[in-house]
Amino acid sequence: MMALARLTEFEGASGWMALGYRDAVALRRSPLTRAGERFRGHEFHRTVVGLPGEPLFRWKGGADGFGDALVTASYLHLHWAGAPGLAQRLVSSSRSPSVLR
Repeated sequence: MMALARLTEFEGASGWMALGYRDAVALRRSPLTRAGERFRGHEFHRTVVGLPGEPLFRWKGGADGFGDALVTASYLHLHWAGAPGLAQRLVSSSRSPSVLR
């Protein structure tokens, strides 16, 4: 969380355990996501982080994440096999972080 603290303001605390698979939709664009895209991921954490603004992902009964032109941060763990385009987007955004591809 310390690296994220330098990028945006947030509040964090210990909380309940969140565990399970989620069918999520991205609400906006980030280096890895495009608004409206669907992802299946795994959520596992024991902390709660409150970030400003709308979350990056939403799913039935929950939401999470932060994303902007340079950062994708979430407790939703995505896997290349479930979304093969993520690997290419990660490489592309690292080559030119000021332009999302």
